[in-house]
Amino acid sequence: MNLNQIIDLPRLAEEKNLSLKKIIEIIDFSQKTGPIFDSFTQFSLPINKEKSLSDLLRDGKYNLIGNGIDSMNLEKTKKKIVELKIFDLRQLKPKDSSSETICLTMEDQGFRASNFLELLHLGAIYPDLQRRFPIVALGSTCIVARGRIGVPYLTIRDYQRMISLNFFNYSWKPQYKFLGTKID
Repeated sequence: MNLNQIIDLPRLAEEKNLSLKKIIEIIDFSQKTGPIFDSFTQFSLPINKEKSLSDLLRDGKYNLIGNGIDSMNLEKTKKKIVELKIFDLRQLKPKDSSSETICLTMEDQGFRASNFLELLHLGAIYPDLQRRFPIVALGSTCIVARGRIGVPYLTIRDYQRMISLNFFNYSWKPQYKFLGTKID
């Protein structure tokens, strides 16, 4: 939990009518580290190819599901286990923070941008990871408002887990992390 989130707790508590117990749970949760994921950790993730989008959204137990998520297509995969890595801009050191450049920079390191299916499995298996930082899957796109291209990402809003879409042509800020899948 960062300083701004701590400062914002009283406003959120009043606005959402949160009990003291719930506030303590939020603070306590933010102190739990869980698995260590940083920009140097490569990890395996099992993929269940038989699950539908609604199954995976239910497995993820998201508090909020953004508009357009339910119309995304699930990519087909032959693998039952994928090797993933979470990248940040500091590690990638792209020439700019555009989605295209980030994807090319990951490819230079032997990874492709992960897809929606892989992001959904990450959210279901490691549900609290997105509370630490937003995680973007640049490998899947869809058309959103006014014909713009959207990409799925995991984030939090008002301390609730959310899966949503952001614009592909977004100039990404340093707090965003990018999910990459090892290229065979």
